[in-house]
Amino acid sequence: MANNPALKGFLEQIGEKLRNTRHLRSEKLATVAEGTGLSHTVLSQVENGRYLCLSFDLLFRILNYYQLDISAVL
Repeated sequence: MANNPALKGFLEQIGEKLRNTRHLRSEKLATVAEGTGLSHTVLSQVENGRYLCLSFDLLFRILNYYQLDISAVL
């Protein structure tokens, strides 16, 4: 998976949209980590498109925290 440029680009787009959402809400990574139960390290990697094991469960935990539909990041 790490050698798949299309997947990497897709994960980077999702991460950018999630980071933009967090910034628009003026939230710190630590606040989102507390609200989702995920570590700030994992969230940072997701936002930077470097978390190659992004599962639907993990993504939906973040989306649920932001009260977003999946279509907001696709």
